[in-house]
Amino acid sequence: MLTKLCLGFILSLPVALGHGIVSNPPAEFDPSKMRTTYVATIQANLPGKFDGSPDANARAFSDAFKAQSTYKTLRDMLEPHGPSCGYSLTNVSKKPIPFDNTMTWQNPDSGEGFVSSHTGPCEVWLDDKLVFQNDNCATNFPSKPAAHLPVDYSSCSSNGCLLRFYWIALHQPLWQVYKNCVPLAGHGVKAIAHSASGVNKVPYSMCSSVEPNTDYEGGDLVHVTVNGDQNAQETACCEACKSTSGCIGFSLKDTVCYLKNMITTPSTKGDVVSSRIGQLHLRK
Repeated sequence: MLTKLCLGFILSLPVALGHGIVSNPPAEFDPSKMRTTYVATIQANLPGKFDGSPDANARAFSDAFKAQSTYKTLRDMLEPHGPSCGYSLTNVSKKPIPFDNTMTWQNPDSGEGFVSSHTGPCEVWLDDKLVFQNDNCATNFPSKPAAHLPVDYSSCSSNGCLLRFYWIALHQPLWQVYKNCVPLAGHGVKAIAHSASGVNKVPYSMCSSVEPNTDYEGGDLVHVTVNGDQNAQETACCEACKSTSGCIGFSLKDTVCYLKNMITTPSTKGDVVSSRIGQLHLRK
């Protein structure tokens, strides 16, 4: 009996921990829901065997999906299952297009991207245009602490668009459905703007001058991965904070920007820089 209870507890852990969010551009979520969890399940309903290894299940799904004619895309298959955008919100401020032309998927609570065992296809859409597809996202994009999917944002108009992310996890015959949506500001707003002199600038007031060797512990809203040199990372953090509801500052460590809804008493850490709402003064 004890063995069965322990096994049941272990199997329940993924449900408790959840499995990820779109963190850049940052999705926002219904605060009453677990933001990282799946939003629906589908009992395996395609021809084939789906109780094998995760990779074998993904191959079986890919073969069966290509052979059927009911669904043209993964989105077609997943739309009827769960809320259209999962537990993410669309009536929030529009987010800037990531300057590195990627979409970031991660679990900020566990420090990983796709759960390695949760094999299966994923898609990224901008409104009704498919801009990314892969048959096995967990296996082909295994990066930690976040997975970066290449996305062509050129179809997003200056008025903005809606990014939609779909993923189905096939590690067991009861498939898990994940959906996130992020409203984007379009090409009129960039995470990074470049001046004629080549110095990165933020087009509006936002963050205070950075505090080197300083960490605001706690109060994390979401983690966002940023790229470029130190100045570019700080600017991207500032932009992400401005476009995220409730953000009042950030701490930046090793290309990971921690957006804050609360500023605590700063602590000294040699590899962290932090900033608050105000005017960003960029490094010379």
